[in-house]
Amino acid sequence: MSSRTIRSSAISISFIARQFGVRVNSDSVDQAIKSGTLSTTKDLSEYFFKQHVLVKARKLPLKELVVKKYLFPCVGIMRDGHSYILAGADSSHGADKLEIIAIDPMDPTAKPLRLSAKEFVDSWSGQVILVSHSSGEASKDRVFDWKWFLPELYRFKGIMAVTFIIAVILHLLGIAPIIYIQIALDKVLGYEAVSTLYVLTGGAVLVLLFSGILTYGRDYVIEHISVVIESRLTGDVFDKLLDLPAQTFQTTGPSEMEAKVQSVVAVRAFFARQILTNLYDATGILVFVPILFGYSPILALVVVGFSILQGVVDLASKYRQRDVGKAIGQANRDRVRTLRETIASIDAVKTLSQENIQRREWRSAAAKSIRRNVDLFAATNVSGSINSTLMNLMTIAIVFTGINLVFAGELSAGAIISCNMLGAKVVAPTKKLITFFADTHIITGAMGQISEIWNANPDRIGGGAQHIIKGDFVFKDV
Repeated sequence: MSSRTIRSSAISISFIARQFGVRVNSDSVDQAIKSGTLSTTKDLSEYFFKQHVLVKARKLPLKELVVKKYLFPCVGIMRDGHSYILAGADSSHGADKLEIIAIDPMDPTAKPLRLSAKEFVDSWSGQVILVSHSSGEASKDRVFDWKWFLPELYRFKGIMAVTFIIAVILHLLGIAPIIYIQIALDKVLGYEAVSTLYVLTGGAVLVLLFSGILTYGRDYVIEHISVVIESRLTGDVFDKLLDLPAQTFQTTGPSEMEAKVQSVVAVRAFFARQILTNLYDATGILVFVPILFGYSPILALVVVGFSILQGVVDLASKYRQRDVGKAIGQANRDRVRTLRETIASIDAVKTLSQENIQRREWRSAAAKSIRRNVDLFAATNVSGSINSTLMNLMTIAIVFTGINLVFAGELSAGAIISCNMLGAKVVAPTKKLITFFADTHIITGAMGQISEIWNANPDRIGGGAQHIIKGDFVFKDV
């Protein structure tokens, strides 16, 4: 950045910082520039951080800037090195007539400028400087999005790595029943080795008991990490809620605010079930697939093919269920609205003899709701039936291929059963990995609600009126 850009940006930041109760005048900015302590973007961040103001330079497209309204007010850097205070985006006249509201920090009148989207993009460098109040706590000072969770998870890097190793060991121990069955069929039955059977059974029981203990430890770690994240979010979201301006609560219903704060529970559930659990379950693929290839590459390809096919079917079903779920939500809202209106205005309905009209409207709303629920059941039922059929077909394919391999002397009879059991262990984590992104809308919606509180502008402190000195003073009889 040039010295002109640094000065213009610093003055813009100082104006925005006033809403946090931080006073930084232009003289101190000029003095810092002359002394050489304010010459780079890094210096800019450090200079204002000492004033408890966070400054972050980012490059982003205009579309993202308009969508993420919580970024306003911010500083927009122009191509000519000048900076503007970006107060907001006005799309009330239509998306094609979008206007960016900007304020020139050098203008003593602070008159807002309305720039069309084309005018703004032509003169804008694509870079903004985000300004926020520093609370002194790193978690609160970060913008709430997917990146917010990275430092929180990084705190548990050691225990997560150990748990990853435990998950691999668990899957290795899960092979014990499979090996037990194969040895029992191939060796014990053929030779009637009763003593060997007792030894195998005792060993398998001990392995399964040890596996149960490790499973408890793995699940405890997952729950612990999720609870810590929930605890941090719950406290910080409430603090952010208290920092919101009073008019926010006047324009937003209590139930809506409660739903936004309670979205933390959905975030915790998604982290525990969808992210951490799926991550550790997916390690089974790293264990079972190589073992399958060790038995027979042909059978391994059969299992992998059927697993991917079932995952694709589940993925398509989840997208279909999501669309139907939206329709169900709208139909249920219409149904409740009709019922509520009828009950609330029952006197008017009876006085004006509107019973037949309300009856038809109710039956229509109820019928739509019922039909949408039937559609959801059909989508779920079709997916379940297809996957059940594919699972049975996979068993038949494994047995058919395995018998041919036995005839060719490449496989034993017990190995066929082992491959079938290993196939069942590969299918579940593969399906979860494929369908993972179809479930992200759950946490995306919850994070969107939390971000409306978290990233919103806090209550302004010590604004005060602005007095413009015009000059032209006349003194008489002094």
